[in-house]
Parts: sequence; structure tokens; C-alpha cells
Amino acid sequence: MQVVLLVSPLDKARMVRLLTIVALGGMLSPSCQSSTSPSSSRGDRKADVDAAVTTPPPLDSDIRPGVCLAHNWQDGGVDGYGTETSRETLRHLDTLGVDAISLTPFGSMSSLHATTIRGEHNETLPDGGEHREAIEGMIEQAREFEMHVVLKPHIWVRGGAWRGDIEPTDADGNAAWDQWWASYRDWILHYARLAERHDVETLVAGVELNSAVEARPESMRDVVDGIRSVYEGRVTYAANWNESLSDELWTSLDSVGVQFYPPLAEGDDPSIVELRASIREHLTEWARRAQRLDRPLELLEVGYKSSATAVSQPWGWPEDLSASERVVDEALQANAYRALFLELVRLDSLHSIYIWKYFTDPTRNEGGAVGFSPRDKRAESVLRRAYGGASDRGN
Repeated sequence: MQVVLLVSPLDKARMVRLLTIVALGGMLSPSCQSSTSPSSSRGDRKADVDAAVTTPPPLDSDIRPGVCLAHNWQDGGVDGYGTETSRETLRHLDTLGVDAISLTPFGSMSSLHATTIRGEHNETLPDGGEHREAIEGMIEQAREFEMHVVLKPHIWVRGGAWRGDIEPTDADGNAAWDQWWASYRDWILHYARLAERHDVETLVAGVELNSAVEARPESMRDVVDGIRSVYEGRVTYAANWNESLSDELWTSLDSVGVQFYPPLAEGDDPSIVELRASIREHLTEWARRAQRLDRPLELLEVGYKSSATAVSQPWGWPEDLSASERVVDEALQANAYRALFLELVRLDSLHSIYIWKYFTDPTRNEGGAVGFSPRDKRAESVLRRAYGGASDRGN
């Protein structure tokens, strides 16, 4: 028996378009790609095909498009926060459609077991550090471009250890959380007061403090209360992509914030379909949490390197790449951003997104050609489109 489907011309056109996209999607399958030269013409062809069928639309106007702006410390910070160089970088970001920046002053720990956080609150920072004057200058420059500011202090552990593994101990080897949290409170309140003096819109109360919050969630809540006693702006927390906080802690904050670095795919040649599916899985989990708690969702940090490990290990630092991994792949970075922005349009609870990262001085890109910065790479055109940049506004 033959079945005849009657469809209107409009439906027929839609079906043809859908079948075309599906067919092209098959071209993107890893099994159909050459396995040689990750940054060769294979990557070029993949990017061209993906761009043809998966160009993300601009973000909704109620989603705040931002970037994480990193301070260049070299030569005493002459091209860091609050300089003419940083002003020119803001001018460039403005053409991309960026509406907000996050600033990252650092406190340091001598090891994962240290009980004291060193910073501008208790000592003089070395030349080139994120001094108060530099941060204040950067805040004022952001206002020149009518950009929102998020102050996002980080803990840096000597030797590059991850702050999420902090385990402070005393001289006898016993856990010393009381001392550590007292030091942390002093440090973060220094920036809360700075944020209040300069009417900074949002302060991040903690970044990836997995072990510390797990051991003493009540201490994190005390820190939030302390911040609110001196600062009237929005307060949030930047959870690691797989970190779990209690509902009580999240509801003490003004948003659900996440450092969005889940692994998306194995290998260096995933299709857009694969990337979208993985991003959707993780985004959905965070979006449901935010909706259940009646809080907006903020992607306080998300980014992809232009290297072979861009999506298999998005959290990895460029300087930690092996020689075989230090292969430039701008196509993979651009496709990861395409997949991300295509999925973001599905979210109703998203408040803002901050791309990691741009430097105040583009000539001192510390990550190099395989680093995170999208500047002057293929990914930047994807970002410009999603953010409604100068060439895309009104389209």
C-alpha cells in the first residue's frame, strides 16, 4: 500500500531544510572525517560546514553578554587594569557587543595546607598585582562604556594547585578550618567594601571552594552574611561545574553561579550535534536547579582553548598541555562556542554569561595561540554574532 502525504508548500520547504541540515550533520560525524593534522584543512572544512548550518542567533536582550577581563601584570602592570591599554581593549569589547566584565583580584596561599590568605588586605602586593587603584581605575573605565562590573576575587595557590582541594592544617597536622575561614572572611570583606565604595553591581563571594564549602558550609553562609553587612549589591557564588551546594546556601545568594567547564566530548573532532547534546545535559541540570530555587542562572565563567583538548578537557590550562596537545585548532574552539550559544537560546532562566578570557593587553596573550582568548580567532566572530556586535546589530 502506498501512502501519500499531503503537505503545504511551506511545510515542504521546512522539510527540505530539515533534511538538508540532517544530511550536513552526517558530514560532521567524526567517522566521516580525516584523522590527520588536527589544525589542517580537515579543521577548515569542518568549520565551514558547521558554520553554514549552525550559526547561532544573537542572545535574547535580557541575557547579559560579558567577558572575564584578565589583568596583565608584566612590567609592573603598565598595560593592566586601569591603563590606556585596558581602555582600548574595552573599546574593542564594546564593538563585540559586550555589556559586562568581571575583574579578578587574587589572594594567595603558600600551599593547599596554609591557614592564611595573603593579599592587599594584609600586606603590600608585588609590583604588577591587582592593586586597589588599578581595580578602581578599571571600574571607572567600564563605566565610560556603560558596562556592568562583577568583582570576582580568586584564590591562587602557589605551584598551581587547585583551590577546590584546599585542606588547611595546623602545625600538628590537624584540620584548621577555623583559622582558614577567618582569614578568608577578612580577605573577601576587603573587596566587599571596595565594591560598595564604587557601586559595583555584583560581588562573587567565592570561586570553586569545593573542599572548603563541603567541610564548613555554615562558614560560607557566615561569609555571605558578613558581605551583606558592608555591601548592598548582588552577591553570588561561582560553583565548579560539578560542585554541589545546599539549597540553604544557594537561597542566601542572589543567583546560582557556575564555572561551566564540563567535558563535552572525547577526541578533537566531535560534531556540533555531539557538543550540543553534552552542553544541553549539563546546562539543563543547572537551569533546573536555578528554577527550583527561584534564582537566575549565571555562567560566571565558560571558555574553550583553541587546542586539541578544547572540549575533552576545557578546564585545563594551556601551559599544562603536552607537546602533542599543543596543536592549534581554531575550528574546534569556534565550534564549541557555536554549540554553547545554540543551547543558551533554550534557557529561560539565564541572567548572564562571561567568556574566559580576554586580556587587558592583547599583545601579551599569556596562553599563546592555543590559549583561551578568542581575540582575533575564528571564535571571536561567533562571539560577535551571539553578542550582537557592531556588524550584527539589527540583523
